[in-house]
Formats: sequence, structure tokens, C-alpha cells
Amino acid sequence: MFDDLRDLQPTEPDEGEDPFAASDELLADLPTAADEPDLPVVEPFDEPVGPRFGDDIDVAVAPRPRRSGMAFGMTAQQRAVLAVFLFLDIAVLGCALLLALNKISLP
Repeated sequence: MFDDLRDLQPTEPDEGEDPFAASDELLADLPTAADEPDLPVVEPFDEPVGPRFGDDIDVAVAPRPRRSGMAFGMTAQQRAVLAVFLFLDIAVLGCALLLALNKISLP
């Protein structure tokens, strides 16, 4: 494709040459603002759209859906797991306390 990588490097312009002349040639084909059609003028509304402050609006308020079974923000499965872990925690702490007070002894 390219025999020499030096062919790919940009050449530096001469001192008398305009470095932006090539870009001006590329921009010559672009349309100008005079070529574009005029946009239609939109007049503001004479009356405001929608209700104004203080107007009576009849809105049906939907009842809130009931979330049954959500105690403490947990589902039934989460409460069951919490109950099991609390039971095991109290059982282990109780056994440790009984061993520390010499109420029970290990064989």
C-alpha cells in the first residue's frame, strides 16, 4: 500500500503559503444561511393552555394499594430467617453464660 511511511507524514507549508487555504476550499461547498428556507413565525397563545392556579380540578384519587405481609419492611421469608438466627444466637449465648457461671459443666 504505502512503500514509505514518510509519505504519510504531513508536509509543512511554506512561509508565504496560507496553512488554512485547504480548509477554506473544503468549506466552499457548504450551504449558507441565505440558502436555507425561512422558518414560520409562531405567535404566542392568546389564552393560557391548561388550568390556572386556584381553578377547581376534579381529579379521582386512586386508593393506595395495600401491601399485605410486610411487617418491619421484610417479607415472610426474611422474617423467618431472622427468627431462626435470633433463636440460635440466644441459645449459644445462654449456653456460654451457663458455662461461665458454673451452672452446667461439660463432661
